[in-house]
Amino acid sequence: MKGRIRKILRDNPRLKKFFGGTLVVWGILALFTPFTPGAWLMILGLELLGIELLFVDRVRLWLERKRGLCYRGDIIEESLSDKLILKRVKIVSTEVHPVTAESQTLWLSQWTIHTVEFLEKRGPKVAERLAESLEEAHPWYADFKNDTHHYIIFRNKIFSIDRTKPAEYQAAREYGLSLGIPAHQLDFESNVI
Repeated sequence: MKGRIRKILRDNPRLKKFFGGTLVVWGILALFTPFTPGAWLMILGLELLGIELLFVDRVRLWLERKRGLCYRGDIIEESLSDKLILKRVKIVSTEVHPVTAESQTLWLSQWTIHTVEFLEKRGPKVAERLAESLEEAHPWYADFKNDTHHYIIFRNKIFSIDRTKPAEYQAAREYGLSLGIPAHQLDFESNVI
């Protein structure tokens, strides 16, 4: 029943806007009447209208994190030609490491590594934007994963890997090596579950 209602609302945007607007009006009226507890209808109405409140994504992220569904990974800021992607994800932590000979990025003085997380449903979109944002002049990759999937992203190339299938990592590893990324940086096999 619930899925049927969602489908009807998704397929009829005018109906969705009508119900959303109606719930917002009821919620506002409930604030000024003895039915104050009904004001939560305003939040539902705003959701139907496509206006997500700030805390809604945080609650979803918390729930997905608890279930192991949210994606988490590292992005090296210096690998990006367009840093706008960092504004579209939640930065959990940032570490700055000096560049060493082993990193094979001697044109840089440091790596700024941002650990990021975001909702599972945003995985494909974030992967696409990241593939477009990685610098072209040097070979870089970024990756993020949840309990079941692992995205490995190179400039204009995305690998979506089932973490229970070690063979799927081989293609990403070979592609990274073909770009000149050092083998020790492509140790994806440790991510198999």
